[in-house]
Amino acid sequence: MRRLCSLLVGAALAVAPVPLRAQADDPELAQGERQLREGDYKGAVTTLESVGRRLSSAPERARDLVRVYVDLGVAYVALDQRDLARARFGEALARDRNLKLSAAEYSPKVLAVFEESRRRARQTGGHKGSKAPYIVAGAAA
Repeated sequence: MRRLCSLLVGAALAVAPVPLRAQADDPELAQGERQLREGDYKGAVTTLESVGRRLSSAPERARDLVRVYVDLGVAYVALDQRDLARARFGEALARDRNLKLSAAEYSPKVLAVFEESRRRARQTGGHKGSKAPYIVAGAAA
C-alpha cells in the first residue's frame, strides 16, 4: 500500500505544471530585475522593454509579463517618467485586474502612481482607447 501511494504521488508530481518561478529561468528577465534592484533604472528599462516585447507573444508567460510591466512601472517612477510608469502599470492591470502591490515591497511614490493607474483603468472600463467613459463623465459634469 505504501509503495502504491509513493507511485501515485510521484506520478502526480511528474505531470504537475512547473511553478512560475521555475519558469523564470530567463537570463534577460533576471538581468532586468537585478538592474532595477541595483538602481540602474535606465538599464532596467532597456532590458525589461526588450523582455516585454518578447514575452507579449508567449501566452504561457503571462504572469512573467505582468511582473515585467510592474518592474517597468517602478523603473519609470524612479526616472520621474510618470506617464510611462502609468502606461506600464496599466498594461499589468489589463492582464491582471486583481493585481495589488504591497506597501512592504514598494515605496509610497510607486504605490501612488500604481493606484492612479488602477483608477484610470476603472474609468475606462479596462478597455484601451475607449472614449465612452469620458463622454459619459463629460455629460454628467
